Amino acid sequence: MENRRFFLIAIFAVLCFFVFQTWKREHAPVIEQAPATALAEDPLPTAPAPAAKPALDAAAPAAPVQAPAANADARISIVTDKLRVEIALAGGDLRRAELIGYPVSKAQPDVDLALLDDRAPHFFVLQSGLASAEKPLVSQATMFTAPASRFALAEGSNTLDVPLTATDAAGQRVTKLWRFTRGSYRVQLVQTVQNDAAAPVEVSAYARLQRTPVAAGHEPPFAKTFMGLGFYEQ
Repeated sequence: MENRRFFLIAIFAVLCFFVFQTWKREHAPVIEQAPATALAEDPLPTAPAPAAKPALDAAAPAAPVQAPAANADARISIVTDKLRVEIALAGGDLRRAELIGYPVSKAQPDVDLALLDDRAPHFFVLQSGLASAEKPLVSQATMFTAPASRFALAEGSNTLDVPLTATDAAGQRVTKLWRFTRGSYRVQLVQTVQNDAAAPVEVSAYARLQRTPVAAGHEPPFAKTFMGLGFYEQ
């Protein structure tokens, strides 16, 4: 009799728990997402990444058009078989990346997922640059130029190289080379420096992801979505 009473109490407790979880989910308050906050004014990273790699040969775009004007809002667009990308000339930052053929949900099979995006409220961008001991050689304030405003992976080509260049008053020419590969969502970035100044310069490359917290939707009571960063170095 005592064992039967214990099991009945345990079953009742479990039922109460699930009823409470269902009630909490159905009566949870709706929280409006705040607009994306502005970036910090100081562009310097807290921890530099490994030194810049050697330069790669930049390939000409498939259908070059007039180069965009150098202003703070100017962007270039890149399209491959797997990605639609927007890169800002200010800082050479990766501001948007849509995964072609990867829908945002089953209910929206024709809408591709934007993994990176600077549109509110889903602010999530990739910044990169070069830092020296005295000052940043490349930061989010650096204005780059590009040979075209639109790039596309040419038919029969396996890679697409998109070069961005900037030269400072000291005569140091910096190149950011974004490389895209057919059949892959992987994006490579190579930063190089051509120093025409009299004094030598030592720099370290860095990259960082900047984002605002965004709820991914309702989660099961015993699960938690990982919103961090996976990193590996070759």
